[in-house]
Amino acid sequence: MAGSRHVTFSGHETFTFRYGWLKKGVDGVHGDPLIFTRDDATTRLGVGKNMVKSVRHWCLKLGLIEESPAGLRVSDWGSRLLAGDPYIEDPSSLWLLHWNLVSGPEAPTTWYWVFNEFRGHEFSKRQLVQGLHQISESRGNGRSTTNTIKRDVDCFIRTYVATAGRGKSLEESLDCPLVELELVHAVEDGEAYRFTVRPNSTLSDAVLGFCVADYWSRRGQGKAIPETLPLEELCYGVGSPGRAFRLSESDILNRAERLARRFGDLYHFADTSGLKQLSLRAKPGDIRKALLAEVLNCVDHDLREQREAS
Repeated sequence: MAGSRHVTFSGHETFTFRYGWLKKGVDGVHGDPLIFTRDDATTRLGVGKNMVKSVRHWCLKLGLIEESPAGLRVSDWGSRLLAGDPYIEDPSSLWLLHWNLVSGPEAPTTWYWVFNEFRGHEFSKRQLVQGLHQISESRGNGRSTTNTIKRDVDCFIRTYVATAGRGKSLEESLDCPLVELELVHAVEDGEAYRFTVRPNSTLSDAVLGFCVADYWSRRGQGKAIPETLPLEELCYGVGSPGRAFRLSESDILNRAERLARRFGDLYHFADTSGLKQLSLRAKPGDIRKALLAEVLNCVDHDLREQREAS
């Protein structure tokens, strides 16, 4: 577990985030930076008392809101994302939220560890609890009981695996929107779970290109940003897009070649003596800005077309 990361297994109140919650949280903070501490927060947000805490937790962990001297404020990217897709209807929005959840600076311990540091394609709840308990003990975090970690693991599973008895509409559904990404599925006996490793057509090149630049900039924090990265690192590196999106080596290779073709002013692909690498043609921050704008423009366009066709 990355040494600088705070270890915690609570805050969500056992709820995964639901359709509509993120808009409620962002709108609430936009109107009142102290919304979550108000006595009438349940009425204003339209959720129960424990859910108020959960909405705050998820909006922070997903990077949609952030701490400020005046309380909370909506982040720049959170404002831009929900302005174009307030109800998280487009798959690109889901991929961006998942990326922030498992690799961002506020990524919760279980989500970060399972996607980035757990070794293996299949796991049981018991395995995850044991591994996370070892992390907790190694950090001297004696307050994290086994039951607390079990509840956190249960919440992690429900973030990505559908529960029985889904609601008739997205708003009524108790499932987390990230279930739609199908990144994790239960195996037949119901006692174990497996990552889904396959090409995914809903993960756009622009989203991946944004995440590659984001990973690149985080990798360079505190030291010089490398000019090139081997594709092996983009596939298997801790915090990499390959691990976050469960991409195979062949898929990473195909994607890297497409990034260089489609965004040639931003990325360059090279295969020198069998060493396949991606290099930058702009600063990571500029690439992130350009590709986030590309993603959000596509989301806005796609949603408009869907509404016009309905």
